[in-house]
Amino acid sequence: MTAEAPVQAVIVPGLCVRGAREDVTACLADVGGRPFLDYLVEDCVRFGFLDLLLLASDRPEPFEGYASKTRTRLRRGVTLQVTPRRLEESIGALQSSFLLLDGDRHFDFNWLDLMLGVGAGGVIAARERAAAGNAGVYLVERTALGALRGEELDTIATSRRYDGAMAELRSGRGLAQLPERRRRPAVFFDRDGTINVDVGYAHRAEQLELVAGAISAVKRVNDAGYYAFLVTNQSGVARGYYTEDDVHAFHAHLQRWLRAKGAHFDDIRYCPYHPDGSVPAYARRSDWRKPEPGMINDLMQHWPVVASASLAIGDQDSDVAAARAAGLQALRYRGDDLDALLSRHLTAPRR
Repeated sequence: MTAEAPVQAVIVPGLCVRGAREDVTACLADVGGRPFLDYLVEDCVRFGFLDLLLLASDRPEPFEGYASKTRTRLRRGVTLQVTPRRLEESIGALQSSFLLLDGDRHFDFNWLDLMLGVGAGGVIAARERAAAGNAGVYLVERTALGALRGEELDTIATSRRYDGAMAELRSGRGLAQLPERRRRPAVFFDRDGTINVDVGYAHRAEQLELVAGAISAVKRVNDAGYYAFLVTNQSGVARGYYTEDDVHAFHAHLQRWLRAKGAHFDDIRYCPYHPDGSVPAYARRSDWRKPEPGMINDLMQHWPVVASASLAIGDQDSDVAAARAAGLQALRYRGDDLDALLSRHLTAPRR
């Protein structure tokens, strides 16, 4: 595996470098019944950023209130902290490289494409051609902050991606569109035998071997603007071969492999139950266990999925049956290049 992608995301209201004041109103404004900041935090989490830092130097109190409510519903392993400092004053809280986000704008593209520049050093900027000031998404090396002496971030950026090729929504121009824009198709991937080689109850990092085209297939889904979900039967828990903690650790390792190549799963569901299990707590039937559609249905309840344009892909009859039971198009993977198969069926949604 190549160098791991950063896991820290830093959100700055108004993205002030020096002198500018934060726009608390825009950052916490109601958008579709939720604070706008919710959308940024949600995207940070689905792109795999685990350490979220809000820099609120002027008015930290509203952000502390927001954070205290939000922490209870964050995904496993994710932290959210607020610090009353500016970017250049926060060196001690910053990791060696991190994602930097404007707190009152939303940029709709695969943020993890910036991860492909890990190792380039300095600052890698993704911004719309017409964006003003520091508006954009940045991958920043901590050592580059010494170059900020009142200059805008773009003056020290080493390269740019997505210049003019991404959608920017900002306060006063388009944020109301954000809830509708988040409605998009999804691809539901099986795991063992579809994403990774099925070695029989894989649960240790050293057992992870990806099938041909797996990373490219997931990234294709990410780049096309679909949600990418993983749905997997894990009866090894019920049989006592490993624990749920082992499942989480294996999935975290899988996500690290993907993120290093600019890809990710937005969310994951697994079923640890089996009626023939030897662990009493898990020895039962479950409508989450494929061929039942419970895992797919749960994801579609939690995310604004356009089911009519979505599909599922797996190597077993149970994968196909679960997809059809959920009303989705089903693709059968038969061991060739996963990306080649998917490319014949994926059409980018209208964004």
